[in-house]
Amino acid sequence: MNFFAGEQLFVQKEHAEEIYFIFKGKIKLMYDLTEGEIDQPYHIPFNMYVEGSYFGDSDVLADKTNDGRDGTALVDAESVVFVITRKDLLSVMKQFKDTFAKEMNFIAKERRLH
Repeated sequence: MNFFAGEQLFVQKEHAEEIYFIFKGKIKLMYDLTEGEIDQPYHIPFNMYVEGSYFGDSDVLADKTNDGRDGTALVDAESVVFVITRKDLLSVMKQFKDTFAKEMNFIAKERRLH
C-alpha cells in the first residue's frame, strides 16, 4: 500500500489487527499524553521506523488482551508498506514455528516491555 506524508495508519487505543512492513519511507509512532481524555491530542514521538523495518507486532503478538495500539502511527515521508493481518501472519508463523515464529514472538515481547 502507498501512503503519503501526514496520513495516519492507526490511532492510539485502536484495536490491533495488522502488522506493517516498510519497503520505502518512514513511519513515526506518537504517544498521546492526554490518552484521548480531551479533544485535542498532545502527541510526542517515541519511535521512528524506516525502510526494512516492521512495527505493530507488539500490539498484535505480545499483548494478550489486545486492548489497543500503544500509540498513533503517522507517515513521516511517502511510504510503501506491506500490511498483513494477524490471522494471515499467524498462519505463516505456524509453518515456520522453529525459526521465524520464535524470533517474531521474542522481538514482539521485548518491544512490549519497552
